[in-house]
Amino acid sequence: MRCITLSSGAQARSRRAAAGALWQPQTLWESYYQHVMGTAPEQGYLSAFWRHYHGTCAEMHVDGADLLRWSSECDCVLHRLPYTPLSDFLRELKTLCAHAHRVGAALQVIAD
Repeated sequence: MRCITLSSGAQARSRRAAAGALWQPQTLWESYYQHVMGTAPEQGYLSAFWRHYHGTCAEMHVDGADLLRWSSECDCVLHRLPYTPLSDFLRELKTLCAHAHRVGAALQVIAD
C-alpha cells in the first residue's frame, strides 16, 4: 500500500508515515488507472502520482503552490466521475493538499 503523509523537511528525509496518512490500496490504483490517466492533465501531479505504484519512481514530494495544482487536478477528475471509491480518495487528497498548503507543509508520497 502506498501512503501520502504530511511532512516537514525532517519527516520527508526520515520516510516515516504519519498515523493520519492517506493510504492508497493497490486495488484502487488498478481499478481506476485508465480513468485517471485519461482524465487528469498529462503533465500534472495527479498523472505523475497515478503513473507508478511501486518503487522510487512512485514516490513524490509536493509543496507550495504545487499542492494547489494537485488539488485542482483532483477536481478535474471528480467533475467527470460518478460517486465511487476513487471520488472518496480524491476528496481526501484535496483536503490533505489544502491542509498542507495552509500550514506551510509538504506532502510526501511513500511507496512500498
